[in-house]
Amino acid sequence: MNTTIVKLFLYAYPWLGDLAEASEVAAQNKAALSFSSPKSSLDACSEVADELLAADRLLRLKEQLILVLRDLNGEERFLLEYKYFRRKKKLALYADMVPSYSVRTYFRKQNALLQKIRARLMFLGWSDERYKHDFEGYAPFSHLYRVLSAGREYALHFKRTAGIQNSVRSGSAGADLRLPLTTSAATATAATHAMQIATISMAESPPFAEGFAPSTDPEGTLK
Repeated sequence: MNTTIVKLFLYAYPWLGDLAEASEVAAQNKAALSFSSPKSSLDACSEVADELLAADRLLRLKEQLILVLRDLNGEERFLLEYKYFRRKKKLALYADMVPSYSVRTYFRKQNALLQKIRARLMFLGWSDERYKHDFEGYAPFSHLYRVLSAGREYALHFKRTAGIQNSVRSGSAGADLRLPLTTSAATATAATHAMQIATISMAESPPFAEGFAPSTDPEGTLK
């Protein structure tokens, strides 16, 4: 299974419920307005069914991710919150469980965690083929996939704000660099799929404090 898909699932995880709800609302709207549509009744019904199917697949993906993530330890959950989920309150729960470590160790741990989650998803039946079958035509995921595949992962990181900070010490220089807490700029009430993903992906602030270059190498919420 392509690690880009695993990253996509992790970045999307906090919004899966909202995306599913957006699909359900879209289905209701399309059904209500079908009488004025120039499309045939069959095509109109097909569009409604596609939205409902998308909602169902998103909710099932969320359930499977909960299964995958629920047995992770505090440090692993912190790494997920810090890099992917960006939830301030959740990050605060795990901050005290994380020791200081070098930048190299941070990336190594993120990569190991990504591979661990990838293995669990594959055990549950996920593969490149299944992703294409379930989500290839789903616009929000297609956009995220393009951003990640282009090496622009830094574009998915929101602006950081002062708060709980995890100290990352440089083993060579001994400098005490800090990675400040992140907060989400996306709202749970985005009106459309495209608007939600645009909110997530348009933030261009770099993912780390000054002096850290964004990584394009594969790396590695519970509700």
